[in-house]
Amino acid sequence: MTHTIHQFCKEFRYLRLRWCVFLAVVLLDLAVQMEWVLPMRPMEFGPNGGLMAAYDILMSVLLWMVAWWFMLSVPPEECASGGRGYALTRPLSRVSYWAARLLVWLLLVVLPLMLESAAYLWLNGRPWSEMVLGMAERAWAAGSMTLWLLPLPVLLRGWERYAVIVLVVLSADFGMTSVVSKVFEMLHLEYAQPHLGMEFGRSVQAALLVGLLMPVLALWHQRRQLGMVARVSAVMFLTLLQHGVAASSLFSYAYEEPRDPELIRRLTAGRGVVMPERDRHFEQHEESSGGKYINFTARARLDGMPEEYVAYWRDTSTAMVQNGQVMPVPPPSDEMARIRPLYALGNQCQFYPMGPALPGVKPPGLLSVDVSPKAQNMRIRLPQPAQLEAPVSTHVELVAEWMRVHKLGEIPIKAGAGFKAPDFEIELLEVRPNTDGRGDQSPGCVTVVCRMSARCFEWQHALLPLLPQVCLLSPKSRFMWQFVVSSGYEQKRGVNLGWCHMIQQQTFRQVLQPGTGVTVENLAEQRLVWLKPEYLGSSRHEMEMKDLKIGSYLLKRDGWPRSGPSTEAGNPREAFLQQVRGMPRPAEDAARPEIARYVAGVYQASHVFMDRMDRRNDGELKWPGGDQEACRLLAPFLVRHPDLFRAGLAHDYADLTQGVVHEAVLQAGIPGITRSAQTGGPRYERQVPVIGKPGQMKKRVMETLWLASYNKSFEAYVAAIQQHSDEPLWPLMDDKPLSTAEVLADYARLFDSGQLRWLMRQPDLSHREKAERLTREAFAQLPAVATLDPGYERPLYAAVALGMPEALDWLLRGVALKEDDAARGLIMQHNAMFASLAKGRPDTKTLLQFLHDARRRSAKDYRYDAAKMIWEPLPERP
Repeated sequence: MTHTIHQFCKEFRYLRLRWCVFLAVVLLDLAVQMEWVLPMRPMEFGPNGGLMAAYDILMSVLLWMVAWWFMLSVPPEECASGGRGYALTRPLSRVSYWAARLLVWLLLVVLPLMLESAAYLWLNGRPWSEMVLGMAERAWAAGSMTLWLLPLPVLLRGWERYAVIVLVVLSADFGMTSVVSKVFEMLHLEYAQPHLGMEFGRSVQAALLVGLLMPVLALWHQRRQLGMVARVSAVMFLTLLQHGVAASSLFSYAYEEPRDPELIRRLTAGRGVVMPERDRHFEQHEESSGGKYINFTARARLDGMPEEYVAYWRDTSTAMVQNGQVMPVPPPSDEMARIRPLYALGNQCQFYPMGPALPGVKPPGLLSVDVSPKAQNMRIRLPQPAQLEAPVSTHVELVAEWMRVHKLGEIPIKAGAGFKAPDFEIELLEVRPNTDGRGDQSPGCVTVVCRMSARCFEWQHALLPLLPQVCLLSPKSRFMWQFVVSSGYEQKRGVNLGWCHMIQQQTFRQVLQPGTGVTVENLAEQRLVWLKPEYLGSSRHEMEMKDLKIGSYLLKRDGWPRSGPSTEAGNPREAFLQQVRGMPRPAEDAARPEIARYVAGVYQASHVFMDRMDRRNDGELKWPGGDQEACRLLAPFLVRHPDLFRAGLAHDYADLTQGVVHEAVLQAGIPGITRSAQTGGPRYERQVPVIGKPGQMKKRVMETLWLASYNKSFEAYVAAIQQHSDEPLWPLMDDKPLSTAEVLADYARLFDSGQLRWLMRQPDLSHREKAERLTREAFAQLPAVATLDPGYERPLYAAVALGMPEALDWLLRGVALKEDDAARGLIMQHNAMFASLAKGRPDTKTLLQFLHDARRRSAKDYRYDAAKMIWEPLPERP
């Protein structure tokens, strides 16, 4: 022991100046982490903005570089004879020498680092138990370097030591991640790089494991001398190996373990996967390698599962069979979600409506404003079948990762507000209304700057695995904003010391706008709520989709080119006609490819100048006029090549094609077709014989020849034009009445409010009860979002027509969020309340008044007339 102390004192005398440098860096690191030096501040933009650097990361890198430099420094006499001087000159045993080197490491490096952790936690007012834990974690992290730093002086000489330090730091930031990820990809291994700032545990464990090879390398070098390139390369290889082991699945975190898997097992047992047809969405995609697949997204639930439990679904196995042939399975859609499921589950708080999952007392009917209207929680890849229109059978094995949120706290939206919890502290520094994260004026946005402090020990982490999420809650309006845009650099301090501070700058959009009830004046009355997701466990399920025709779900464009709308100033209607007039028009008997190019050019110009169809709030065209001239130029080609216009029908949603068909019908001399004095388009009226009843006549009338891409009307008009006869038009006017059972089956698929009103007037009680049950079940399955996806709107409208007050409240609040320019699109909402389509299409003025009424009225201001199945406004109170 005397020899060990003697050698330690000898090394200390040589290293004392270097140790003073190391202590100075430790004190500087403490000052930076405590914000005595370079304090954190909110991000500033413009001429007053300054450079925002990751000072915590810079200090961590500097601290460890100095620690390595300190330990790689040895007395000059021990560097003689090719690095073997200590073995030839020392008058002490090998054990005493290495024990002295270990004392240098523990007393001069590890102990100051432990004391820094204790001082940092004490200065932050943390309890003694956390100070002990912080010192233990710092000793554990520093101890992982023991087997690296003690033998390295044997391997490296002089400048080689400094070169290795620089190479390790630079490669860790720039090259090592790319190399390791590429190697993992080649070996088909799962790569999940740890975040050194927040989850350093795997890196420490990997350093302990790979560090066992460093003494072996040093012993090998003592027996068989290695060259300079070989020694430096060996050290860099071990560093690369350490990074690879840390990024592998060899180690896991204790905080990633589920909190209550037994609860999830009990709750999910025996429950089937619920996924109505309106919740399924299919899209065709193509990989960069050329392979094609179907992207399947959906909103999946378990039948009867409590709403407080939120899941993210992923597939573990997929099999698709068509005509007895098994389709090849594409690669997974989200590699990170498969490797680390919590990665995808953590995003649910921003993209999935969390209103029903909020714990404790919450406003009734809480709706999320800014999440996806489809509220999807599943995304998987399916094989693309050889025949899209042919039925396939698909079997998918699923895993649901479950979480539950609890409320950390809430504060009013005013600067200086905050709260303290055992593991968290929040302070609101700034509130910037009508300003985005870049500091620019952005109407409707609210940007908040918060300072958050949290416990972040590796063994007691309050932030991971699922980070806290902040929401903006309006208790009076019963709206919630979940999606935040983080802007500016997220500054941190003390991340590796057990109690971290960070400044977050986050922006909520669509807040200060009509219909939300939130204004700059009452912004302080709104609340910021912090939610902490808790990972509970996973469950496994199976799903079958039999006789699935994927082609019926896909949006078909028929391969027509689509151009973006024009941004040029001026009258778009005149610009469109000028563009068409400038195109060389082929002869009517020209070759089909020449005509096809001309027709495609006109359609493309129509899409570029689509703004010519815009209307003002009064319903009148913003750019008066019509496309009659362009339609007359195209009409002769319709008779010879109707297939070209059939493709165009899907391309322009019948806007231009209907005009072409109308002109062709008027030119064809079809009996009963005349030009309407009101619309200028064709109308049909004629007395025709009744089929199967000789001598009887029937008057057939079509005021408007509507054209749609989803029915056979186009083929009927083409046949009438080519035959110069009105008989092909008759089936369009034959309304064969459906039976009650057929209407009910159709209603179960479409949830049309007009069909519901018809069904509820039928004498059969069973049909009425079934229609009501279907409506209430579909309404209960709707995602709690203010703006619903078109596939979800119809059940809401049907519930309003049925007289459900909660549905009317939902509809009115969703209508109130619309802009005045969108009033023309509120026909279905108006019809759901007042059955207005039975009396004719409401004009724009009526719809605009309906929008304004929705902003100042609530469901309590209406009375439901059960006989008429409409809502009537109550007299306004004085």
